[in-house]
Amino acid sequence: MAKVLGGGIHIGIAVTIRVYLGRRIAEALSVALKPDDVSAPRGFRLVNRVEGDYLVYEVTCPTCSTEDLLTLASIVSELLLLMYSIPRALD
Repeated sequence: MAKVLGGGIHIGIAVTIRVYLGRRIAEALSVALKPDDVSAPRGFRLVNRVEGDYLVYEVTCPTCSTEDLLTLASIVSELLLLMYSIPRALD
């Protein structure tokens, strides 16, 4: 169980990131950036999939503590950076 600062409140968080990349690039990045829950921070679940021309990532933390929110922000920031920079590097 995660440590909680203050009042001991846990909240469930789900973040969905949808990025339009075109089907070919979305499929390639989906395979290249396939998350594994083994390396995900404890308590987090990362899933990716392709929906048409979009690469979609879902990051969930069913019992996030205050400290976990910082980890969540870091994960989302890293994913956004990868999804922004990799297709531009391929051009």
